[in-house]
Amino acid sequence: MYLNIFDGTGQENRESLARDAASLYQAFEQVKDGRKAKGKRYPLALILTVLMLGKLAGETTIHGIVDWVEERKDELKRQLKWPKDFPVDSTYSEALSCCDGQEIAKAHGMRNEMITASE
Repeated sequence: MYLNIFDGTGQENRESLARDAASLYQAFEQVKDGRKAKGKRYPLALILTVLMLGKLAGETTIHGIVDWVEERKDELKRQLKWPKDFPVDSTYSEALSCCDGQEIAKAHGMRNEMITASE
């Protein structure tokens, strides 16, 4: 049996995940989106949040994250309040190639500092 970040003991864990996903999304909204307008079907913050959640669940490749998302798409849609389908492999790769990795790391670091300060 494989455990994932949605396997929990109850509602409290799901609420915690929703707060975590929301805080990731808010942090990643600060990252400059280098894609052209034509390439912005999905918000960069959504893409980065989904990638980070997949990484936190133990996935190591974009393809693995896409599979992980597909298996949990209903739960992720609810947690992220996202009504549409999720991106495919190439969308994640393209979005990552058009943004600054240091800016992503900085946004994630600031989020972690805020969480630590509030505890």
